[in-house]
Amino acid sequence: MGVAAVLLATACRSGDDARARMRRLEPKLLASEQVDSCLAELRTIDTASLIRPADRARYALLHSMALDKNYIDTTDLSVIAPAADYYLRWYRPSRSKKFYTWYYKARIEENARRYDAALDGYLHAEQYMGATNDVYRTRLYFGMERVYMKTLSFKDAEESVEKALYYAKQDSNIYNIIVALSDCSQHASNRGESVLAKEYLSECSDLLSDSDIYAKGKYYNAKMVYYSSVIPINADSVLLYLNLYINSGVSINPVSCAVACVKIDLYDRAEEFIQQYDTTSLSSDDFAYSYYYCRSRIREHKGDYQGALSDLRKQENLIDRDYMFNVDNEIPYTSDKYHHQISRPRTFAKSYCYAIVPE
Repeated sequence: MGVAAVLLATACRSGDDARARMRRLEPKLLASEQVDSCLAELRTIDTASLIRPADRARYALLHSMALDKNYIDTTDLSVIAPAADYYLRWYRPSRSKKFYTWYYKARIEENARRYDAALDGYLHAEQYMGATNDVYRTRLYFGMERVYMKTLSFKDAEESVEKALYYAKQDSNIYNIIVALSDCSQHASNRGESVLAKEYLSECSDLLSDSDIYAKGKYYNAKMVYYSSVIPINADSVLLYLNLYINSGVSINPVSCAVACVKIDLYDRAEEFIQQYDTTSLSSDDFAYSYYYCRSRIREHKGDYQGALSDLRKQENLIDRDYMFNVDNEIPYTSDKYHHQISRPRTFAKSYCYAIVPE
């Protein structure tokens, strides 16, 4: 009996210590302060001492938060499962706990490329976003933009990033403002709305002096997309921002670079970028459309018209009929649903003819 009492007292003390440490770490993680040391300290907590469901839930949520803020993209839902079971099913927590649990559950689903589940999580989190701050509201809509892009829902993606821009401005976060403006510009460029795209970029350029390399990389990419979308295409400007982008120190998007190269007839260089693209995620990637477009143009340039036609058929299967990329800046028409100026890819008809009667 005495031994049991001692063990119980020890467990209680360990639990009290863990609770005190989690209370201290939580505001730091929410404010993104010392996130690496927070994760290290969380890993020293003896989870066996977390007897209460509330403690296990809190630890799971903080652990998920710490992993995400340290750019550790876990795909393991068991990390956040105790928080989801407690905060979303059995317990009636504060609205903020519901927001963070849904948000970080969505982040894990997104990491695992389970985009429908990720979107479900983000949409649930949106219901409780009044309980958080503008930083998290911005992140929420960035997350929704990414998932909508992955599922080729471009109109929803654009609406999401516009909301992200609004909350980034509310928060006066220069990095997030530049990222949101750059994304808004790219959406406008892809629709053929060059004037609007230029307005976003102009607003963005005024903030660059106070930004880091990652924000500048996003801006250079957006400028490259803009100059490769306007008519007539200015090859020198496309090349300038292509080189600034790939030398900015950020991880580049090879498909975006390939599209720019194709637009100015640099097919060999476009092929180099296409070969850098990880095709393992091609079935669930927003850049699959542009990937097939670029590869078809490269094959067409080499005289492989059957291969070009095969790629263009794959590309055509991905097209959202109401809202599609402005890949060739030709034959503008207006979508009845969204009333956006968009373009039909000339290459499909052109390569189809070549495939039947090669020149």
